[in-house]
Amino acid sequence: RPHEGREAKVALAEVEGAVGHDQRLDSAAAPPGVVELGRPLELDQALRRADVVVYVSSTVSIQALSLGLPVVHLDLGELLNTDPLFDWKDLRWSVDEPTRLKQVLRDISDMPEEAFRVAQDDARSYATRYLHPVTQDRLKVFLEA
Repeated sequence: RPHEGREAKVALAEVEGAVGHDQRLDSAAAPPGVVELGRPLELDQALRRADVVVYVSSTVSIQALSLGLPVVHLDLGELLNTDPLFDWKDLRWSVDEPTRLKQVLRDISDMPEEAFRVAQDDARSYATRYLHPVTQDRLKVFLEA
């Protein structure tokens, strides 16, 4: 869903510490509808500016779900599935060809509002169960092992 008052666009952001974060996007080579966010961004800032997160094999997908953002897994056809959301369906789509991304973004945008809100709530709940806050009691389990 686009942020209020703006057209939906796929945004590319450089995230501090990300692999290849020193590489610049050649804006002349960027396809229409792809915009580059300011550089560098902290992950949290990048996610808060995003409408949709496209990922390959990153737990950023779970962080995005915790914010109620739709996620699209780009399946590169690897022998081993490294998608941390391999069994999750709500607010998650998968494409095996980048050319299918445009249709998936359209599908996300066309979701009925109520269905989108229910999927957001379910996704946030899933992410909360998955990403537990660090506490002394939880750390103790690792420290005593």
